[in-house]
Amino acid sequence: MSCRVDGYVFGIKPVFKEKKVRTVSENSDGSSQNYFVRTVKQRKGVRAEEHQISSGFDVIVSAAHLEPLGIPSLGAKSQMGLSGMALGRSGSRLPLKVFDSDELPASASVVDPCVSIDQAREESDRYIQRICSGVGVGLEQRSMYLAVTGAREKLVHYPLWVVEYVFENRSYRAVVDGCTGKLLKGAFPADSEHWKKVCRVLGSVWAGLIPILLFVSFAGLFSAGPILMLVLLAVYGLGAVSFRFLKMAKNNARTDSMI
Repeated sequence: MSCRVDGYVFGIKPVFKEKKVRTVSENSDGSSQNYFVRTVKQRKGVRAEEHQISSGFDVIVSAAHLEPLGIPSLGAKSQMGLSGMALGRSGSRLPLKVFDSDELPASASVVDPCVSIDQAREESDRYIQRICSGVGVGLEQRSMYLAVTGAREKLVHYPLWVVEYVFENRSYRAVVDGCTGKLLKGAFPADSEHWKKVCRVLGSVWAGLIPILLFVSFAGLFSAGPILMLVLLAVYGLGAVSFRFLKMAKNNARTDSMI
C-alpha cells in the first residue's frame, strides 16, 4: 500500500528549571563532612507545542504465510525483511510488471493470497498510526490528527526459489531470493571442521583431568573415601557435560542459518 500522510500532533510539554543544591554529607563516625552539588529539576509550568506530519508511506503486508520457509511476515508489527531480501528493504524500488502466469516455468507454483484487502488496509493503518505516534514524544494531553490521501493498493507476486536435496539420508532445504539471487535461509550438512573443533574442545577438557587422576593414584589417595567420592563425582559430572555438549554440537551441525 502506498499513500501520503499529513497531519498534526498537539499537546503540552512540561517546562523544567534546573537548580543546583549544595548538600552536606557526614561520615558514619561524624569526624568529617563532605560537600557536593547536585542538580534538581523543578517543574515550572507547561507550554503548548504543535508538530506537523507530512510524509509518504510504502507499507508491505504479506498476503501469504511463509513462516514454514523461514520468511517472516511483514505487516503492522514489522517492515524488516530478511537480510539479502529486496522486498521490505528500506529505499528499494523493485521494477514491477503485469503478472502473467503463462510466462512462469512449468515447475513454478503460485501461492494464493490468504489475507483480504480489508485486512491489509487495517494492517497498513496500524503501522502508520504506530510510526506517527512517535512524533511529539513527551507531550502531555496529546492529540493527533492524520489525513491519508492518494492510497493505492497493489498485489505483488514475489519470486522465491526453494531448493530441496538429500545428503546421507537427511533432507535439507534452502530458500533463494528470486530478485537478488541471494540465499535467504538454508540448512546444510556440517563440514569436517565442525567436528574437528568439537574434538579439540572435549580433548582439552579431558586432558586437564588426566594429571589430577594420576596424582591421586600415585599418592594413594583413592583409599580415602571422601577423595574417591569427589573423583567419581567429577568424572560423572564431566561426562554428563561432555554428553550434553556433543548433543548440542550434533544439533548445530545439521543447520547453518543464513539469516
